Amino acid sequence: DRRAGHAARLFWLWFAANSSIVMLAISATLFASGMSLRQVLVAVVAGVGLSALPLGLGSLAGKWSGQPTMVVSRATFGLTGNVLPAALAVIGRVLWGAVLLWLLAATAATVLSPGESGLGVTALVALAVGAVLAGLVAVLGYGLLHRVQRVLGILSTVLVVATIVVTAPRVDIDTALRTDDGPWLLAVGGAVLVFS
Repeated sequence: DRRAGHAARLFWLWFAANSSIVMLAISATLFASGMSLRQVLVAVVAGVGLSALPLGLGSLAGKWSGQPTMVVSRATFGLTGNVLPAALAVIGRVLWGAVLLWLLAATAATVLSPGESGLGVTALVALAVGAVLAGLVAVLGYGLLHRVQRVLGILSTVLVVATIVVTAPRVDIDTALRTDDGPWLLAVGGAVLVFS
């Protein structure tokens, strides 16, 4: 009765995290690496499918017990043994958060101050604002996180759709369809990139 994360609420947490403009950039990078459109689609579907499997399996224990996965893993590893998995999870989340904050700062600097070189004032302000907002969300808890993720998910979707609409005239579908397959090892690497 104290669970707050039912499926409809969790949708926004995952959707906001995965519906970003970064996904368009990854797809463009895969295509630019020499893969055909077919190979890019295979890499994306395989990468997403392979990443969903361990994530889903790993979250089952938390669903069954009603506890976060890092808490449930104490039963498997013990209190002392759980320090390593918990530390790896925290380090991964902190580093990923740092990457996202850096992307925010770099993008804000590029869009708002295109002539500014290096780590300018705009980038530092955007980095500080992003860090303060992330800190507030972390301290104030799940309720605020859920609301912020819902807004970010909707804004991210609008941004992705707007990017597709604005760049559509520059996309040459005929060339994409005529591009021959590259080495299939590229598709394997692309699937690993998407998985990551």
